[in-house]
Amino acid sequence: MKINVDNMNITNTSCFNIHLNKRNLKQSLLRGDTPPQHAFENTAGIVEILVDGMLTSKIYSTDSRLMKIDSCPMAVRFKLKHVLTALLFFIIPLLGISQKDSSGIYFSSDDYLQQKLKFPINCKTQKHKIKSDLFFHTDEISIRHNGTLYRFPKDTVYAIRYCDGSIIRFYYNSKYPLMNPYESIMIYKVVSGMNTKNTQKTTKYYFSKDAKSIIQELTIYNIKSAFPDNHKFHDLIDMEFHSHEALTAYDNFHKIMKINRVLQNSLL
Repeated sequence: MKINVDNMNITNTSCFNIHLNKRNLKQSLLRGDTPPQHAFENTAGIVEILVDGMLTSKIYSTDSRLMKIDSCPMAVRFKLKHVLTALLFFIIPLLGISQKDSSGIYFSSDDYLQQKLKFPINCKTQKHKIKSDLFFHTDEISIRHNGTLYRFPKDTVYAIRYCDGSIIRFYYNSKYPLMNPYESIMIYKVVSGMNTKNTQKTTKYYFSKDAKSIIQELTIYNIKSAFPDNHKFHDLIDMEFHSHEALTAYDNFHKIMKINRVLQNSLL
């Protein structure tokens, strides 16, 4: 994949051409940290941004807050940062493809980001049983795998992936079903209670800025606070969302949660 920056009407742009490994690009954006320089190699499936067809510097971080582009003027750095970050949003959904029809446990956010399931199975040919609601051991989960029963404290488990593709994340021993796996801002839907004559189920929505961030209630204020420096994002939120409930809307055309689509647009 190539992007020609010469067509972007940026002056003084003969300063960069970036070679990045796509797998590390995806992981870096979701993880929100700075990958080591050696993680970016000119291998198959790279993303190239060309200026005058010459390589003169590299990006060491793909996080929008930590982007570093050596020897480029500040205006160029700002423009390139947002172009590349927006590009990565379209790559992120590819993360889940390789784990289709699989099930297992993620013990850390890094496992989730790197698609490293523990106790993995191919759901088409294998079976195992994972339980997250143990009657006598409410702070544990269990998995029966290859005939052996294992138990783990919930606070040591990041998430469970089931054969139907659903992912449930654990946070302070509570379960948060993930609505939009492999998108940047992660949205969770928690249903509690029962429908009876006198009571009804309640539904609450939560979010985390990325896979490593804390889970908090999904409100307009909290979303804005999670991105304190992205003022364009704040303005677009005010234009697009007029209630907390609207933040759970899905963009059927672009096949992504609307809040993530708005975040994409704020980076263009």
